Amino acid sequence: MREYRFDVKRCFTPENVVRLLFVCGCILRIWYAVVTPVTMRGHDIWELSVNAKGKAAYLLRLIEWGKLPDSYELQFYQQPFYYLLSALAAAVMRGLTGIEDAAFLVNAGKVVSCIASCFSLYLSERLLREFCSVRVRGYGMAVLSFTPVFWLTGGRLGEDALTFFFMTAVILGTVEWEKQPDWKHTILLAVLYGCGMMTKISLAFPAFYTAYIFWKNRKSSRFIPKMAVFAVFALPLGLWYSVRNFVLFGQPLGYVPSMGEILYRGDRSYVARFLSLDIKNWLTSPYANPYQDYNFPVYLLKSELFGEFIYDMPVWIPTLLLLFSTLLTLCVAGIGIYKICRWKSIPGEKRPLIWGLLFGGYAAISYWKLPYGCSMDFRYYMMLTVCKVLVLCCFLDEEPEGHFAQEQLLLQKGLKGLCFLFAGFSILFFVML
Repeated sequence: MREYRFDVKRCFTPENVVRLLFVCGCILRIWYAVVTPVTMRGHDIWELSVNAKGKAAYLLRLIEWGKLPDSYELQFYQQPFYYLLSALAAAVMRGLTGIEDAAFLVNAGKVVSCIASCFSLYLSERLLREFCSVRVRGYGMAVLSFTPVFWLTGGRLGEDALTFFFMTAVILGTVEWEKQPDWKHTILLAVLYGCGMMTKISLAFPAFYTAYIFWKNRKSSRFIPKMAVFAVFALPLGLWYSVRNFVLFGQPLGYVPSMGEILYRGDRSYVARFLSLDIKNWLTSPYANPYQDYNFPVYLLKSELFGEFIYDMPVWIPTLLLLFSTLLTLCVAGIGIYKICRWKSIPGEKRPLIWGLLFGGYAAISYWKLPYGCSMDFRYYMMLTVCKVLVLCCFLDEEPEGHFAQEQLLLQKGLKGLCFLFAGFSILFFVML
């Protein structure tokens, strides 16, 4: 008989490791979405009734009444695309099972979040392919697959996961358009922007980068007609609901409801909120508190992992996870600052740095315009993790050279180990939920 031997090296090639991490990340997202009730760790769900004004009521009105909200009170101001897709998913589940219970229907709406989170992971890996060799992509996928904010939003009713999907899609779409600015990529990018803005109006923000790429390629074939077609697709799709609410109810464009004085943090100085690291707060608890915290950098570090919630588990697990995540983030921030200082001479791609500055600036502007505790929640700024991973993997891909080659090699090895320590403790955190 022929003897079969298990070849570890052949099985665990870099390509297969990336695939395995992707599958594990999707399993984690699906598992969390299935076992977690919609009322657990949700945001603005409120009563599971058509008579309420929360996200559950938004969805139930679409399912039961077949119409959009008739006001912009509380959560009814939200853009409709996520809720339309969730209503479709819930209607399909109702048709298959015959279950009419409101809790079941609202839980069924999470399917869209879960699918969006899995596709976002795929698109993030596509971005890694654009900038990094396969030998380092596994380290990036170890972070992206298991960072808690991704599977937390993927198992939640709300537009956050779908918004992140469109964020990654329009950035990747812009990269593809830059390589091949034809009609197909122009229309696809326009539809992505339109559907993205129909999910969350903040999807207009990456358009600054896309506009810059368009301008760089303004001498390409039939540029003006392409931009006209882009606008014809993107603007009506993205703005029709805002225009509808303005015409019907007088809802101001860009409207955000009041969040209440209890969450207000504008009484703190800009230095305390933006320009310092609140080490005492970081050491006091691994969890973010929107009712007390005001320091933006520390809040981002905490909410990237745990959102705005506290978990019933030994405190050393989230504490060590926060430590590894903070070390990784600070190292990548240092690498980014160093590369920005050497902007004209840095090798490799500059775009991940530009995206990091763009989305970091968007996060800071959001908290400056709306100085409330919940405005700092990382679920609004998940592209920052993708930018962090891209900068990290570009650095790991570099061949150490020059006077500090040994130090660079040592740092690369340390960061590789840190990626898998972070992934391991993220999995442990998930298991202990």
